[in-house]
Amino acid sequence: MKKSELEAVALARLASTTGEGRDLRESFGLGLNETALSMAVDPATLSRWERSLSVPTGRRAIVYGTQIRQWLETN
Repeated sequence: MKKSELEAVALARLASTTGEGRDLRESFGLGLNETALSMAVDPATLSRWERSLSVPTGRRAIVYGTQIRQWLETN
């Protein structure tokens, strides 16, 4: 795994325990469904991550962490 991917996984896991992912998504005016579809995950899955009910793993964690990184860099 590349360093950037490891960083994305760490960011995804942090965001899923703090609620920061939802806060960032909402600050850009993005809906849950459109965001989940853009990341190729089920909206219910993204909702569980945002509510700290589960933690993304594997490729999904990389995708979610990469999205969060983009929001942070844009914000």
